[in-house]
Amino acid sequence: MRVKRRRWRPHRSEEMVHSRAEWLEADGLGGFASGTASGIRTRRYHALLLAATAPPTGRVVLVNGLEAWVETPGGAVALSSQRYAPDVVHPDGAERIESFAAEPWPRWTFRLPDGSLIEHGVLIAPGRAATALYWRLHEGRGGTLAVRPLVSGRDYHALHHENPAFRFDAEVAEGARGLAAVSRTAGHRRARERRVRAPAGLVPAISSTRRSASAASITSRT
Repeated sequence: MRVKRRRWRPHRSEEMVHSRAEWLEADGLGGFASGTASGIRTRRYHALLLAATAPPTGRVVLVNGLEAWVETPGGAVALSSQRYAPDVVHPDGAERIESFAAEPWPRWTFRLPDGSLIEHGVLIAPGRAATALYWRLHEGRGGTLAVRPLVSGRDYHALHHENPAFRFDAEVAEGARGLAAVSRTAGHRRARERRVRAPAGLVPAISSTRRSASAASITSRT
């Protein structure tokens, strides 16, 4: 798959929710991560972790996207948005995007109501079916970051509305923490098990919150 690079102009915050600009990062194995400048998924192929099982025909979406927010003294502040029928966008994280750049890797800057500036980026490891995410505080007082991955384990051509066989329990093995999702992919009657794992040291100081998400303190770096 060849992807033509283009120069990106800055987007104003009010334009971001309706932006049609898209990005794609390939892993060199037939898999990729892709999405939009607003962070709102508009295609079934938009995903943070789309792995190739037998390219070019066999690919599986393991992580569709995420919900992220920052817990501040003034309350929770969204850093992501989702689109629901009939064309409803919620929550309002995309409205806080101050800028987006596709090179050298997709990254966003968010401006919080208290003036804090947070950078978020997506990195793809060449030669591995792996995606790394980061959030970095550039300005402001900081807070507690919460991230909820949206995991499925579906064929990348299919849509996934419900999976009663999905296993929500986490597995820890060989220094990795992850999920073993049992998914029923399109065209297959029997369930397939897909594992989504992250190295234990990839995102330090992560703990479980009451909202069943991962949380980490965002503090400024000197």
